[in-house]
Amino acid sequence: STASTPTEIPFYVMENCDSYPCTCPPNYFKVENSSFCQISSSPPATVIPTTDRCGNLEPCHYNAECYYNAHLSKYECVCLDGLIGDGFTCWENITDCTNTRYGCPKNSACSFNKVSRLNECVCFDGYEMTDYMCRKKDDLAAKSSCLSDNDCSPYGKCVRVPDKDTNTCICKEGYFRDNDGVCKVKGGTCGGAMCLSNAQCTYDEIDQVFYCLCAPGLIGDGVNECKPKPLGCEVTNNCSPNATCQYSAKDQYYQCVCNDNFYGDGQICLEVKTCLADPYMCHYQASCIFSAEQQMYKCQCNSGFFGNGTSCKQLAVYKGNFLLVNQGMATMKIPLDYESHEPIRPIKLHNFQIAVGLDVDCHDGRVYWTDINGQSVQSFNYNGSDEKPFASVGISSPEGISVDWVSRNVYWTDSKKDTIEVMNIETMKRKAVIKDGLVNPRGIAVHPQRGKVFWSDWNREA
Repeated sequence: STASTPTEIPFYVMENCDSYPCTCPPNYFKVENSSFCQISSSPPATVIPTTDRCGNLEPCHYNAECYYNAHLSKYECVCLDGLIGDGFTCWENITDCTNTRYGCPKNSACSFNKVSRLNECVCFDGYEMTDYMCRKKDDLAAKSSCLSDNDCSPYGKCVRVPDKDTNTCICKEGYFRDNDGVCKVKGGTCGGAMCLSNAQCTYDEIDQVFYCLCAPGLIGDGVNECKPKPLGCEVTNNCSPNATCQYSAKDQYYQCVCNDNFYGDGQICLEVKTCLADPYMCHYQASCIFSAEQQMYKCQCNSGFFGNGTSCKQLAVYKGNFLLVNQGMATMKIPLDYESHEPIRPIKLHNFQIAVGLDVDCHDGRVYWTDINGQSVQSFNYNGSDEKPFASVGISSPEGISVDWVSRNVYWTDSKKDTIEVMNIETMKRKAVIKDGLVNPRGIAVHPQRGKVFWSDWNREA
């Protein structure tokens, strides 16, 4: 016997049948297990096995059949009913809201559309469906309003909406708009992503979003990776004696976790040394106290001392109640206690200096000041003794100066270099912290407790 040749019959090809179920026009009937309509007078369609002509180039998906399309004069892979795709890849159609696995998004209800004859999700009044989510129309308008394409996200364009007399951003073909109005590539039907073959699309009832979930026994994001779940410590029993085996909801398996006062990967745990276990870690002028912020015991210098607790220095007590003022060539000391009858006098005088900025380091009892003419930062004791340069290289016009007595840093402005620079009192390390955007920086002040720096700029345009 001779093998029968499939009957080549005319088909009516419906548009968008890969996205929504189709209804055949008059005088046509739907071909079984396909998305095509056949003329009623034609003989029944012949299904061609997937190993025949479609398979010559690429086999059809296991949820697809091979049909001859007379309209296009070629054989095609067609997904079975209830599935959508190009025939080589087929996946479940989640647009039918009667599917209890997906349902409708928040602020909508499932309703039968008599025109399309589909069960569709319909947003409540005041809401609009975009990217399978019902959002308030006012919020959508605010995020999508535009004057030109430059106002839209990449891969978006600005179009006119005549009936609303306004412009709005829409995504170009192949892209969808997310919750923030950003156009992203359409990767599939699971929240805008294509799940891996060993993952499934799952709906989160709380967050109202679709996401890819790796199959049981695998861990990963379901989009980029799904790898075998490693053996947990409840099986391997390889935790340190100073660790416990705990279940991690995030990683979805049991892991070794070091106990309190220990650190490491759980298999090796080392003791965190604190002053509670070893009091000799603290300076003899420090105490071991519990830090609520760090949740651990730490060394803290006693009252009248300063340092990190392992090293403490006594706070020097210097005679105060006076004001220091720079007057070009001289630095004046002005007593604030008039009953002492101490005269106003210069404690430092230089004929060729132009002293501008001035600040004090109360820890060491020293004064730091800027000299424009000498292009340097100088320092001396409260009484004017032990004068010595602090910074004298690479300085053009130093003006304002401020001392961070906690961090042991000295900040100053340079109005010619248009910079704000800092130098540590102890290490003498120096750098320009701000060197862009300044025009004529002048005054400067620091807030040690908050770690802030404030400055003024004589820029008349600012």
